[in-house]
Amino acid sequence: MARSINFVWNYINELSTRSIKERGQFLSAYDLHPYTKGAGKELGLHSQTLQCVAGEYVTRRKQFKKAKLNWRKSVGVRRSLGWIPVNTGQAKWKNGQVFHNGIYFSVWDSFGLDQYTFRSASFNEDARGRWYFNVVVSVEAETSEGTGSIGIDLGCKESATDSNVLLSGCTSPSKQPKAFFPSGSWMLLNPQEYQPNIIFGALMICPEQSSESECHPGHTVLALIEENRGHGCTDYIGQGVIQPVSSATQWRMESEGELVGVFRWQGETLKLTDSDGKEMYFVAMSEDNLDSKLNESCEASLNDHKAEKIKQSGI
Repeated sequence: MARSINFVWNYINELSTRSIKERGQFLSAYDLHPYTKGAGKELGLHSQTLQCVAGEYVTRRKQFKKAKLNWRKSVGVRRSLGWIPVNTGQAKWKNGQVFHNGIYFSVWDSFGLDQYTFRSASFNEDARGRWYFNVVVSVEAETSEGTGSIGIDLGCKESATDSNVLLSGCTSPSKQPKAFFPSGSWMLLNPQEYQPNIIFGALMICPEQSSESECHPGHTVLALIEENRGHGCTDYIGQGVIQPVSSATQWRMESEGELVGVFRWQGETLKLTDSDGKEMYFVAMSEDNLDSKLNESCEASLNDHKAEKIKQSGI
């Protein structure tokens, strides 16, 4: 399976490089998916694993700001260490083993994996040829026993304030940290401040309790749309899972076990600080309005591009 992953990576690498060289278009993960569709059966890989490889490739291409990444080598002294990504829900604990893509994998279970529900995961090889199963699991938060004691200030006009939050005075409820889970659809307020070539951004977060089979609790999709240079708007789509940090006002977003950023409430907006320290601000918006705003931004970007070409040609 690791050799097949290397084959898919190298194919995507060549495809992306040719697209940039011949058409000047950076293919997004969404653009790459049709080219690998149906190959999983021949390569012995799960179909969603192919999508994970495409998503990881686009992420690293943007991270290192390169038009072409290194090839993954399957043989030789400089061969690439094995890596098999597993999408959310595509691996589970069954009969004392990890079950993925119709294959049972024996592991040394030192954490009691049968007690957890698997989310995104990956199989990884170290330099000594040993393989590891890395997985994100769902953990139920422990409810406080409520053995502590606090004092309540009943003299506040707008809300009662406990002594652990505020030592003196009264605070409006709107200024208190929000404690609810930030699910739903959100629009990015500062796309070009975050990155100059980004014209639009959207965020989708599945609720903590969801009955939809395709919307797993906490599953998060971040879409950043790049400017239209005459070939349509290209997008970068990142996926991950958000989980509480230390309070009900902060959540970590992780993808394949790596930190993407931390969410915090800031008034009525949702603030995401990524792993590089850059900040994004989101406001709640319906999906229909998001689609409308996206189309408007893409069309406006195309008009700006045409106007720029006319200005450069001197017409």
